[in-house]
Amino acid sequence: MKTMTIEWFDTKNETKSLFNEIRKYIDVEKINIDNALNGTHLDFILNGADRFFPVDGSIIISDYLKNYEELFELDAVLADDMVLSMGKLKTPIISMASNPYGSIAQNMQTKGLWRKDQYFRDGIFFAEMQKMQYDKSQKVVCSSEDMANYVKQIGYKGETVTLEYAPDTEYWSNPFGENAKQNLKTELGVPLEKPIACAITRFDETANYSLLRKIVTGTPEVFWILMLEGTNPRPLKSKNVKIVEWADEEMRRKVFNTSNFYLTVNPWDYKNIYTLQAMSCELPIITPKVGYFNKKTMVDVLDGANSNTKIYDFGITIENPELTDYVASVKDLVASAYQGKRYEFRPKDHFDATDHSHDTYIYNLKNVVEDALKK
Repeated sequence: MKTMTIEWFDTKNETKSLFNEIRKYIDVEKINIDNALNGTHLDFILNGADRFFPVDGSIIISDYLKNYEELFELDAVLADDMVLSMGKLKTPIISMASNPYGSIAQNMQTKGLWRKDQYFRDGIFFAEMQKMQYDKSQKVVCSSEDMANYVKQIGYKGETVTLEYAPDTEYWSNPFGENAKQNLKTELGVPLEKPIACAITRFDETANYSLLRKIVTGTPEVFWILMLEGTNPRPLKSKNVKIVEWADEEMRRKVFNTSNFYLTVNPWDYKNIYTLQAMSCELPIITPKVGYFNKKTMVDVLDGANSNTKIYDFGITIENPELTDYVASVKDLVASAYQGKRYEFRPKDHFDATDHSHDTYIYNLKNVVEDALKK
């Protein structure tokens, strides 16, 4: 089976697509915007102020594939949201649905953070582009039950399948040998004795950055390593913070295996890729109740601190993003790690206990592709 993955972002040869893993197991080629630009011979001047990049990019990639479709002799194209909205191919499309653009836009406008034009451009129109691609897809693969519900909300009436990411725990758990934590702390230049927390963020409100900033400044007893997904226009100047410019997979493994716990405040992270990777490094987590962590089947609650906070064997979930609950959760994890509090977190064991294994994930991913091609 010969397939191709098409993704928006390619940082150090890495993206956050759930299709990343499948390249290791079936015959997959990979393209991104730069490849498509080189292949179409189109003269596009891409300026954010003048061009509407998702439309341009979708046209470019669709034309690129249309021109070379017969040459590639593909069995299927595995595509991120919106990359093939504007084109029409003979090759079957399997779409990866993981970004709830319409819901994000609605939330941003309700909070008064987005103007009406931005709401329509980055929300309503993005959602329509998503639906355009889903409607021409052989299969729509949703990263979580939350995302499957969103896909239905924007009007898609076809078949979906939910496939939740599961990391390779053997790959992620400590590959750095004895005394790894102390050695990595020295390498990264962080305090040897302080509790270390890590987070991955963007400096904008779609990632709930202002809340993260308040949590960091409100917990001076913790040293924070913040890894960035984008640029750094507003550096957080605090003595208890180290900023790591966009971290590739190798850097994430170092930071995760240096830290005592991982925190995310992003209520729209329907993929949970980084959070689950952190868990496989034995890091207790603090996360909104979103994506994988919003499953109705989630069990084994160790404690319900209040109606908004639940403590599990892998960490803490928070129903609504309230500052007080996040700060209290940080202090809970510090106490459990350093003061012998009664919570015994076993994040890595969670994957085996729930059969949320990497092997099962890969098996299901291959079956999704093969099943789509039978229809």
